[in-house]
Amino acid sequence: MQVVVDGVEYAPAGGGGASFGVAISTHNRPELVAKHAAIWRELSPPGTPVLVVDDGSSPPVPDADFRFSPSRGIVAVKNKSIELLLDDAKVDHLFLVDDDCYPLVAGWWKPYVESPEHHLSYQFEDLRAGAKLRDVTKIWDDGEHVAYTGQRGLLLYYTRQAIEACGGMDPIYGRGYYEHVDLAQRIHEAGLTSFCYMDVAGSDELIHSMDEWGEVTRATPTQDHAAQVARNANVFNSRRDARDFPEWVPFREPRSAVVTCLLTASTDPQRGAVMAADYKLVSALHGSVQRAAPGTEMVLLRDNPVAGLPDSITDVEVSGTGNPYFQRWAHVRRWLRDNPAVEQVVVCDATDVEFLRDPFPLLPTDRLVVGEEWSLLDDTAGWMRKNHSWDKLSTLFDERGREQMLNAGILAGPSDLIIRFIDDLLTEWEHYEFDLFNGKRRAASGMVGDMPIFNLVARRHKVVHGPQWTTRFKGEERNDFSVFKHK
Repeated sequence: MQVVVDGVEYAPAGGGGASFGVAISTHNRPELVAKHAAIWRELSPPGTPVLVVDDGSSPPVPDADFRFSPSRGIVAVKNKSIELLLDDAKVDHLFLVDDDCYPLVAGWWKPYVESPEHHLSYQFEDLRAGAKLRDVTKIWDDGEHVAYTGQRGLLLYYTRQAIEACGGMDPIYGRGYYEHVDLAQRIHEAGLTSFCYMDVAGSDELIHSMDEWGEVTRATPTQDHAAQVARNANVFNSRRDARDFPEWVPFREPRSAVVTCLLTASTDPQRGAVMAADYKLVSALHGSVQRAAPGTEMVLLRDNPVAGLPDSITDVEVSGTGNPYFQRWAHVRRWLRDNPAVEQVVVCDATDVEFLRDPFPLLPTDRLVVGEEWSLLDDTAGWMRKNHSWDKLSTLFDERGREQMLNAGILAGPSDLIIRFIDDLLTEWEHYEFDLFNGKRRAASGMVGDMPIFNLVARRHKVVHGPQWTTRFKGEERNDFSVFKHK
């Protein structure tokens, strides 16, 4: 397995094929995190990802792998740590650690990674210095693992399987406290641990906790800490008493994205020419996204380098052969598969669409927005029938030809619904190609574009369209009520 973070390739830890990574949470402790990050790297196998997630420190932590600004709290930081380790570093074993702890010996990670338990955490029964907490007690010790009635949160170990089965930290806990014991309960309820709050035996010889030894002060003011603890304790205790923990909690930051394609390696069958790989073709769309929905990610899937492309566009190289109208749907489908944090998406033509308003607050949650034309499906010129020959489409034209033509230039809504729509569309395309290859079965003989299959599929899914979404197709108009300008 190849793992690359920020251009650096990492090897599997320990030579056994099981990779692990460390994510350090920090807030306003620049010297501490720098010192301890160096120790984590020194005492871990070469190439082990050791990432720093800065929770709005002032000044910012230099070279942090991710930074929240302003501060978001423990829940957001730990979830971002999970996301970075799973999605970017692609490790199978995750260590989420605070900036006030560090390893003592090489091989500190082995008892955790080699354990059959899917979740463990560094535990101490009570403080070594100062007033005692008297808040947990040991209930199990077999010489390999120990279990307690509560859990510390300074070092949390999870397997990929545990996170994929149960998710991450629950935002119901706000800025933090009790979020990690909630996740521990969910993992235990899923049957992945023997006890809720476990550690490897002898962990104090592997890890040093400055909090345990009274060497640091809390980063949260005492009054704020007490209020957060009291509120979150009520939430957690209510769930525990009722055995009513959610089975899975999302940990990825919800994202919205605009996804478009500029495929210039194949001839456009409608235009009979190859499109130019030039940013000028997508500049109107890009500029409108920046104006109407600032901060929204715009993704360009392209099969040739695009001249003049600015850094504010996410540039994704793709490859493929065949009709570019169907290639684009396959490329969009794969991008959505690889970016599961994207919850809302606008898939649109690169050259024909502009944003007039921010669509994301307006998109429905249970259906899709599609483009439309001011013409009928079985248009009077017969262009659709002439250029798209297949029995399934002939039936569509015959039975529903008096219905309005829908346009494939805009498909917007929840990512999961778009994936289902595209899967349906690509399946029909595969069936057409099968019939064409097998002796023109079902009268399959020619298809220029994806528009008729898009219409076929759209009538199976919940879709909305109209002037509240798109301007008049080919009208080259702007107004103050449509969301998209469509050609």
